[in-house]
Order: sequence, then structure tokens, then C-alpha cells
Amino acid sequence: MTECIATLKVCQGEQSVLDYAFDLTDRFAIPREPNRPYANAAHVRPVESGTGWQYQSSGGVTNGDDFEPDWPTESGEAVIDGSLTWTAEAITFDSLRYRIASVTWTAPDGITLSDESIIDQPALQEARVTVAGGTAGQKYRIVGVVVTTTGLEYEVRIELKVR
Repeated sequence: MTECIATLKVCQGEQSVLDYAFDLTDRFAIPREPNRPYANAAHVRPVESGTGWQYQSSGGVTNGDDFEPDWPTESGEAVIDGSLTWTAEAITFDSLRYRIASVTWTAPDGITLSDESIIDQPALQEARVTVAGGTAGQKYRIVGVVVTTTGLEYEVRIELKVR
């Protein structure tokens, strides 16, 4: 069974044509974990604060705190975390665990889907779709199956109420 990782609950009018997007970047990023060994040149992204940077490890073990270090916010700046040092650098694919390869959308009768697309960039992993149609007062479930470059599948859902 495919794991559902995100659901949008939305309303739109019968004549509306609206775009929806699922930003999976944080879900697919490699997080810093407490009390964990990291190899030299391993990469992570902050979990609690989006700094706009990724961090490269000097090799060692992070401290046991659940709290992340005070991440530097300029390229080349460093912070000590347990027995290793993290150095800030521009975001690349190296700090992503997964990348979106494709998405396949399905919708019930009466709903029209278009502009089905993905964005596969280091700082943005996103699945998009445009939705139109439906009958006022009805509810619909639109499902996207996101496939990663490693072959894993995840489900995203739009629960749509037409007004």
C-alpha cells in the first residue's frame, strides 16, 4: 500500500479552474539527527528552520540534543555539533534523500485534470495539477501517485468540495 504523505482539503466553484501544488522538499530532504554519526562530506538540511542552505559534515557524531544547532546563514560559515562541524553551502541535490521522477493523477468522473507536472530542483520538489469541474454540493477525491527516482511511491490527495 502506498503511503499518503499529504492531503489538501479545498473548496472551489463549479466554474473554477485552480492550480494545486504539493511541496515535498522538506519531506524528501536529509535531516540532521541527534546522536548520529555522519561521514565526511555528508549533507543535511535543517528540520526546524529553513535557512536556505544545506550543511556539509566534517565527519563525526552529532550531539545528543534534539535541538538543532544555530545554523549559520552565510556560505562557508560553520557550526560545531558534537564531534563534527557543519559548513553552510548552497543547496544541491546532495541533501535530498529522494527526488520526484514523476506523478500520475487520477480523478473521479466530472473532474478534469490538466497541467500535470513536477518540479525537480535542488530547492524544490513539487507535484502540481490544475483542477476543474464538478457539481455543486459534491465532494471528490483526486489522487496523485508520486514516484521517486529510487522507485518509491507516495500518495498525495486533494479532497475537493465543489460549491
